[in-house]
Amino acid sequence: TTGKPTVVGYTLGDIDTWATVMARSIRASGARRGDKVHISYGYGLFTGGLGAHYGVEKAGLTAIPFGGGQTERQVQLIQDFKPEVIMVTPSYMLAIADELERQGVDPASTSLKIGIFGAEPWTPEMRLAIEKRMGISAVDIYGLSEVMGPGVANECAETKDGPTIWEDHFYPEIIDPDTGEVLPDGEFGELVFTSLTKEAMP
Repeated sequence: TTGKPTVVGYTLGDIDTWATVMARSIRASGARRGDKVHISYGYGLFTGGLGAHYGVEKAGLTAIPFGGGQTERQVQLIQDFKPEVIMVTPSYMLAIADELERQGVDPASTSLKIGIFGAEPWTPEMRLAIEKRMGISAVDIYGLSEVMGPGVANECAETKDGPTIWEDHFYPEIIDPDTGEVLPDGEFGELVFTSLTKEAMP
């Protein structure tokens, strides 16, 4: 994110696959048909917003395509459109909570029930703080542009015990970074994904 942008290509088939894994991820997070999803991931040269949008539509949900920034307006739209789900970075969720409080609104009183958080690391303590402050269920979504974008893996709302990799599309291995040798379960090494269905940048 801090270096030169990585250019990633997608075919029409890739967009459909991406929408499919994102829809799975959103459903695994607890979203249901008819839910409205406030998307606070950026849309421009960042895979978060577009991937979220494709998945929301594929899951049969309603997208509120806000993007990042403009926190006061984010709060206004959350209050006006009453989404049940928000897709956002954990740190920006806290900024939205701060803005709600600044406006005299209890963050836990909004329509939000589910938060799908990705695009940056977060801790179990941060999850608990967000859940308590916002009154929502907070789940983790994982991805990386070089493989597909968000939606490579997602937590299940019921267990919240780490993301499940969609292995029909992405094959994970832990390798020794010095030798390239695949390591057995339980060993520390470098996580390597092989995309099984991506067409433009396999």
